Parts: sequence; structure tokens; C-alpha cells
Amino acid sequence: MSVRSSEMPQAIDAQIQPPYGFIAQGLRDGTVIPFLGSGASQGQRPPDTRWEAGMSGFLPSAAELASYLADLATFPSEGAFDRADLAKVASYFQESIDRRSTR
Repeated sequence: MSVRSSEMPQAIDAQIQPPYGFIAQGLRDGTVIPFLGSGASQGQRPPDTRWEAGMSGFLPSAAELASYLADLATFPSEGAFDRADLAKVASYFQESIDRRSTR
């Protein structure tokens, strides 16, 4: 039996289906942790809006959260690029909290 190239994606999709039943059971059991990706928090955000802590009815972007945490931790940065790096700022923020709690 041959499959025409125009039918291949459909044939492949029909053969490879995620195990939805197992995933659903894992979610109920707490053995599966969903990962939605960094853009998932932006789904309900109005277009062309800025996030303001305590004022906005939506979640911040990664860069906005990084900037907010950088301000709280007095992050020493020579450029705006470092302040937008959430991993770097979050690490520094945690270290600054740890330093404050050991005093």
C-alpha cells in the first residue's frame, strides 16, 4: 500500500496520538506536572499594556518580573539587558533574601 505525500501528515497524525487517558490520570494523581511555557501567563493580557505591581489584573512578562525583582533586590546592573534576564535576577534576588535573613 502506498501513501501519497499529501496524505502523509494525516496518516502520521492518526498513528501518533498523545496518551490523553494516562496524562489525565497522572494529573489527578499528582504524578504529572504540566509545563505550559513562559508565554502561558500572557494569555489574558490586553495588547499593548504595561504590567504594574499591585495594579494590573494580569501577570507580568518574564522581563517585567525580572525588572521588578531587580528593583526589590537593588540588583547591580550596568545595562538594561541584565535586568531583563529573569534567571540571573531571580538568583541574585534569592541570594539577597538569604543574606538578609542571616543577619
